[in-house]
Amino acid sequence: MTSRTRNSCGVVLALVLLFCWGPAAFAGTVSAQLNDPPSSNVLDGIYVGPYNGTNLQTGGSMQMICDDFKDASDYKAATYTTNSFSTLGSTLWGSSLLRQGDTMTQITALYEQAGWLAIGMIHATGAQQGYYSYALWAVFDPTDVLSWLYNAHDWAACNAVFGNRSCTSSQAAPGSLLYSAEQNYMDGNYSNLMILTPNGCGINCPEQEFFVFVPEGGAPLLYLVLAGLACFVAVCRSRRHNVVAGTA
Repeated sequence: MTSRTRNSCGVVLALVLLFCWGPAAFAGTVSAQLNDPPSSNVLDGIYVGPYNGTNLQTGGSMQMICDDFKDASDYKAATYTTNSFSTLGSTLWGSSLLRQGDTMTQITALYEQAGWLAIGMIHATGAQQGYYSYALWAVFDPTDVLSWLYNAHDWAACNAVFGNRSCTSSQAAPGSLLYSAEQNYMDGNYSNLMILTPNGCGINCPEQEFFVFVPEGGAPLLYLVLAGLACFVAVCRSRRHNVVAGTA
């Protein structure tokens, strides 16, 4: 194979890798809508736990976990930017905290704590699932969460979320969900969590930000790579045949 042929194959491989990996490497957008929540899934006047949603582009259902206590959703179709844990500077809380002077290390720690609680919420039931919701909200907005639970006189929730039976401090105490998230988030795996950030707004937005679970990407990515390599080999072989035949 001539140097010219090798160079051509290198260009083809680069294009194949860009085609295969490019969509996964950059954030995109998705249109989604929250479905009407079950009336039983309420704690202290707020819907808790994972919400059922619909991906309007595919028609598929998905579980959407709110991380935003300041805003409220209107259950209308909305467009969201999809962010992974490598693009947290573009998220609702990430962009806001960066403007306030927080570092990406601090922001990543907060989102991983929220992700740890989101994963725990999926496996919880009943009131415990509601406590996970309030703990997740308290990662980013502890003062407002504490005030809400205090006004609701929900001492059990305060104790579960903050470890404070009297709702007098948002500082997480040992044994609370918030404390557990702060201590254990570094051991979590968040590769199958995506963050849906509403387009065109910050805090006090007409839509909320959500976590959604996506399928693990290992197998599909492997299939893409194998397909790309097969294409690469085929093109190179064709190119080599043309060189031998004197047509290159």
